[in-house]
Amino acid sequence: MKKYNCIWVLLCCLACVGTTSCSDKKSSADEQEKGVTTVLPDTKNEVTTQILKKRTFAHELVSNGKVNARSKADLRFETGEVIARIYVKNGDRVHKGQKLAELDKFRLEQKLSQAEDALLKA
Repeated sequence: MKKYNCIWVLLCCLACVGTTSCSDKKSSADEQEKGVTTVLPDTKNEVTTQILKKRTFAHELVSNGKVNARSKADLRFETGEVIARIYVKNGDRVHKGQKLAELDKFRLEQKLSQAEDALLKA
């Protein structure tokens, strides 16, 4: 008998817990929402517009990368003199016959004058 009484009390407790957990709790949430109001500003967003006109589109491309030359050339002078002046920079476009660099003329002029003196003496 005690066993049945214990089961009966347990079933009653479960029924009470089930009815309270399934009850409608929305009423308290509705009461909270009634107190909340949304306030939006009455001002409108202002935008600027422009009338479309037919004109050329200046397209600009910005990118990063590495540029390599199509071909490279090793430049050498016929004599081993000191370079006095360089007329172009790395990356400049050059044309055939353009002066790129100039050698120091002092030693060459000395050799020329010595050769002329030797020619006159001969």
